[in-house]
Amino acid sequence: MANLTRNLNILIWGIVVAVTQAVSQPQSESLTVRFTVFSATTVEPLVFFQNGKLPPKSLTFYTVQRSLSFDYRGSSDLNFYDPASLAEAERRIDGSLILPEPIAVARVPSSMSEILLLFSPPITEASGRRYQVTVLDDSVSGLPRSTVRFVNTTDRRYRATLEDGRVINLPNGTSSPIKVLGSVKIALEVQFHEQWIRSGVSELLVGSDDRTWAILSPPRRATQLIPQIRLLRDLKKSAPVPSV
Repeated sequence: MANLTRNLNILIWGIVVAVTQAVSQPQSESLTVRFTVFSATTVEPLVFFQNGKLPPKSLTFYTVQRSLSFDYRGSSDLNFYDPASLAEAERRIDGSLILPEPIAVARVPSSMSEILLLFSPPITEASGRRYQVTVLDDSVSGLPRSTVRFVNTTDRRYRATLEDGRVINLPNGTSSPIKVLGSVKIALEVQFHEQWIRSGVSELLVGSDDRTWAILSPPRRATQLIPQIRLLRDLKKSAPVPSV
């Protein structure tokens, strides 16, 4: 009987420990962030949940500039959904939605509070997403005033030469902030079969308060070498802040 009681106590203690550990497991990280969006190509309708509650908020994309800004509160995985799939989603007994798989996901670092999201076709289909989302630190520390940061979203390697002699290598990814003030000419070259070929010359005008992203997107045609370039500057207007 004593052994039975001891074993039962051990079992109960084990259950208590297991339940305590399960309850104390860290939840998915929650954050508050303000973001804008941009895509060089057409993006189908997308929605997200601003603070985890209905109704979902629609995104609006512009072809030559970033969107107005949106505020988001929730998981560090900022999910975007097809509104048609949401409309057909089933509900649980308590009335909550059984969400479909998101078609795009922005994984936001906890250190960022202001971001720019670049939407582009996925490089591979392994992710199962319709869009790849690049998260850029759009704060003043991430993009200081009177600076430019290049973002190469293509699969080619470029380099930019400023008229003062500075050379910026541009593999796929994001460059460091580059101090530029006034009007500056930039010669862009593309690497092609171990050679560098001049692909164009652009003039960049940057004011003392300007914070500029230079987005390099794939050429309009696969046979072309010159990328599409979009210059994205600050917009002060914002979308409505969601209620808490």
